[in-house]
Amino acid sequence: MEQIEKKVEYNCEPLPVYIDKVNLSTALFHTDLHTHMDIELIYILKGSVDYTIEDQTITLIKDNGLFINSGRLHHGFSSIQWDCEYIKININPSILTRIDSKYKESYQTLFYNLDDYVELNRFNHRELISAILDLYEIKESNDILMLASKTYELFALIKKQLTHPRIKPQKNMDQFKKILVYIYGHYRSNLTIETICKELHISRNTVCYLFGQYAGTSFANYLTLYRLNMAMSLLEENHLSVSEIANHCGFSSASYFSINFKQYIGESPKQFQLKHNKKTSR
Repeated sequence: MEQIEKKVEYNCEPLPVYIDKVNLSTALFHTDLHTHMDIELIYILKGSVDYTIEDQTITLIKDNGLFINSGRLHHGFSSIQWDCEYIKININPSILTRIDSKYKESYQTLFYNLDDYVELNRFNHRELISAILDLYEIKESNDILMLASKTYELFALIKKQLTHPRIKPQKNMDQFKKILVYIYGHYRSNLTIETICKELHISRNTVCYLFGQYAGTSFANYLTLYRLNMAMSLLEENHLSVSEIANHCGFSSASYFSINFKQYIGESPKQFQLKHNKKTSR
């Protein structure tokens, strides 16, 4: 469903690759559920994080990692708001066709036959984890030739080590994706769980169950977190006032927006905006 497909902002041009060190707290301990055509690799440096991939939820701890296959619905979160620092790598499989078009079919078959995800550990996936760490170090050095070489090596290791059969998603997942599509398209409006039930012909109990099962939180909390994440992006851009951003992101009033923002972020929207502007003006 393309409405919940996230556009990855690559930072290793001209390669379709994103590599960075991430802190879960910057996403309010709860990243948005999304898909993308990239494969994703995670390696935990500090703390722990829960990850939901399609209909499965796992916990990752320090020195462990995760491979997420192309096109899978996923997100990371901490229900107890413990921070986690991790390396995150996104690679678009189209990079393989830059070598030779004949690779396209063989690697498409590879990703189709792979599991939705594979948990990585140093005992079973030592070479793959080393390649993840190497990619991060090379990215920091801005050596694009070495980065390209290590990226292709990473694909070879995936083909060699990650040969688990696919897990078939449950039927409920399609229903949950429809709810997410509706939320992402209507979060600016006065959206309620009753609206979801009416528009998608689904019971309230089912909506509550699906969010508990796949998002690890309630519908109301997920919607609030999503709106706050959208608001944070707008505050960083500094083009709109706090009142305009509150209205744009679906909050009933600027005061209600400020109360929620302070509760989750620990400072007012204006303080957040001013602090970010100081950082960007340096």
